Amino acid sequence: MINGTITIKGTSKPITEKASIEIKEGKITVNSNLLVKEIGSYGVGKPKGSKKNNVADDIKVTFTGVYQTAE
Repeated sequence: MINGTITIKGTSKPITEKASIEIKEGKITVNSNLLVKEIGSYGVGKPKGSKKNNVADDIKVTFTGVYQTAE
């Protein structure tokens, strides 16, 4: 499990998700799929006054982070 804070357009919220960690040849790789719920609460989505809503309420974010030591 990874714990952190996600910030979108200046709005920050805590998040906890499952992740995988791989250590290989001096590199540490972290992979996770995050589900950001209620994206509208971050100020993203349907513009005010618009009848169109082209952004889902919940979005999936795939994250890969690689840490490599300097040689």
